[in-house]
Amino acid sequence: MTYPQHPSRPGQQPPAQFGIYPPPKKKMSAGAKVGIACGGAFGALVLLGILGAAVSGSDPATSGEKADRAAARCRSGGV
Repeated sequence: MTYPQHPSRPGQQPPAQFGIYPPPKKKMSAGAKVGIACGGAFGALVLLGILGAAVSGSDPATSGEKADRAAARCRSGGV
């Protein structure tokens, strides 16, 4: 007696057999984790540096001193 067989379908995989499991996925190595962490820390420091430079771009004391000197020159008659 012959058993009925499914016709083969191109582009499809045969049904999975019981007892056969796919291989486990590889975990990320310790070196890769350390590299990602160091890259993130470096990126955070660069971002903080950029933000700090943007916030302290114009020093109010310096611009205030320039305004005081300009006002003193105007009062003394020298332009």
